[in-house]
Amino acid sequence: MEKQQTDIIIANGMVVSSSIEQKAVVIKAGKVLSTPENAAAYDADRVIDAKGKFVLPGIITPIFTRSMLTELIRCPKPRLPVGSRP
Repeated sequence: MEKQQTDIIIANGMVVSSSIEQKAVVIKAGKVLSTPENAAAYDADRVIDAKGKFVLPGIITPIFTRSMLTELIRCPKPRLPVGSRP
């Protein structure tokens, strides 16, 4: 079987979508093409090893700045009034 040509493969990362799974992210022409379990079906110009890192395909947009991401990570858990339920 012939491999599909693509621009970038982000391999071995923990991909966050509707679940968190170790997968690859295949990118072609600046867009996420797929998130296969195994990227062996693809041949990429560049492979990024994301082992031990989280990959959030489609979450970060050009207007999502680093400072916004930092605040999102540091944001404390909301405090609920005593006796209330989450």
